[in-house]
Amino acid sequence: PPPAYVTPPPPAQGGATAVLRESAPKRRPWLWIAIGGGLVALLVFVGVAWALLRGLGVFDGGVAEVTSQPPTSAPDTSATELAATMAALQATVGAPTATPTATSTPLPTPTSTPEPDLTATAYAACEFSVEVLEDPAVWPPILAPDQDFAKSWEVRNTGTCPWENGFQLAFVSGSQLGGPLAIPVDPTAANETWGVTLSLTAPSENGTYTGMWQLQTADGAAVGEPLAVSIVVGPTATPRPPTATPTPLASPTPPPALEMSWPSIISCWVDNDAGRWGGQIVWNAWGGPSTEYHYFYGGVASEQELATAGDSFSVQINSPLRVTYFTTSGVGVFWPLPEGCCGGSEGRWTSPEGYQVVWKAVQYDISRCP
Repeated sequence: PPPAYVTPPPPAQGGATAVLRESAPKRRPWLWIAIGGGLVALLVFVGVAWALLRGLGVFDGGVAEVTSQPPTSAPDTSATELAATMAALQATVGAPTATPTATSTPLPTPTSTPEPDLTATAYAACEFSVEVLEDPAVWPPILAPDQDFAKSWEVRNTGTCPWENGFQLAFVSGSQLGGPLAIPVDPTAANETWGVTLSLTAPSENGTYTGMWQLQTADGAAVGEPLAVSIVVGPTATPRPPTATPTPLASPTPPPALEMSWPSIISCWVDNDAGRWGGQIVWNAWGGPSTEYHYFYGGVASEQELATAGDSFSVQINSPLRVTYFTTSGVGVFWPLPEGCCGGSEGRWTSPEGYQVVWKAVQYDISRCP
C-alpha cells in the first residue's frame, strides 16, 4: 500500500525547518486471525482423518477412540460439530463389534415311535368264554378197579374271538385218572362248537375220585369253569341195563334225542418203513330211544359195524384220517339208509320205524396224536 503521510507540524521555534518522515504502516489483526483459523482447521482435519483411519484399522487394526479437543483460545464451532459427527460415525461404523461365539444348540434326539402291533392289540381286546352244551355222566356209574372208561364234553365258543393254535384242555387238579396232561383244541370260531373225549382209567383202589380239566388260552389263561370228571370205583362194575323193548310209535312221551361226542384219538403209532401211521379213536354216546347202541364207520351197513364206540385206523403217513363215524339207537335198523341221509360234518336222522342215527365226520392228521 502507498505510504501514509501526515500533516507537517508548524515550524519550530528558531526558524528550523521540520523534516518530513514516513510513518511505519500499522499491523492488520484480521490477517493473523485468518491464518490462525486456517491452521486450526487443518489440524482438526488431520486429527479427525488420522483417528478415522486408525479406527478402521489402517495402521494397526486396533480400536481408536477419537477425542476432540478444540483450541482453548478460539473454539471453532464448525470443527467441534465435525469432530462430534466423526465420533458418532466411528461409534456406529468404525467401532468393532464383538462377534458372538456361536454355540451349537443340541437337536433333540429323535425317538422312533414303535408301530402298533395290530395282532396283539386285537388279541388284547378279545373276550374268551365257553358254554358247556353236553356233559354226560360216566358210564357205568360204578367202575371196577383199573377199568378203562371215556369222558366226553361238547362246548361252544361264546367269546368274541376264535380259539386258535395254542388253546388246550389241560389237567389242573384232582385225580388225573390216567389221562393226558393236555390235549390241543381244534380251531373253533366264535359261536361254533368243539367236542372232546378223554380216554381214562379208574384207580386201583375203591373210592370216589374227581379230576379237573381246564380250557386254556395260548398264554395259559383259564377260559370258563373247569370241566370235572367224577367217578366211583367199587368192587364190581355196574352192568349195562338190559336191552329195552321197543318203544311204541304212539308213545305219548317222545324219546330223548340221541347224542354222540366228537371222536378223539387216544393213541398213535408210526411205521416209517411201511410209510403209514395209525392209532385208536374213541367216542361216547347217550340218549336215544333205547340204550342199545350200534357203532359204524364210513356208513350204516352190517359189514361196517364196530364192536364198541371206537376204531383202530391206519393211513398213509402223509395222509390225514378222513372218515365218518355213526351211532344208532333203537332196534330194527334197516340197511341201507335212504339217500340224502347222513351228509355233512355232523347230524341226526330219525327213521319212520323210530330208531335214530347220529354221525360225526373227522379229518385228523398225525399232529393230533397225543
